[in-house]
Amino acid sequence: MFLDLFGYTPARICTGTQSQILPRAAMLKFLGVEEKTCDLLTGASCSKQEMVHIEHFKGKSVEELKQELKALSKKSGETLKKDERILVDGRMKVLKKLLKALKKSGK
Repeated sequence: MFLDLFGYTPARICTGTQSQILPRAAMLKFLGVEEKTCDLLTGASCSKQEMVHIEHFKGKSVEELKQELKALSKKSGETLKKDERILVDGRMKVLKKLLKALKKSGK
């Protein structure tokens, strides 16, 4: 509590006279903690929200996924309600990662 008043947080380290904020990934690497990331092909270590989006895209071909990404990108450029914006942005994020994973796996 006392250190928070002066701007010191666990992610802040002092190097000489300057303080530098470390990104989350760098801090986890420094601590030796392996962060589990979502495997979109198997669904391992994915959050509930990511699983909902994965289920939406399950069973579609790569071409259908590319068309869906194009449609979501177009829709994302429009003015949307808050709930729609969260849904569209979440699906686009998962879809981009899914297409990248499918391309990397060669399917």
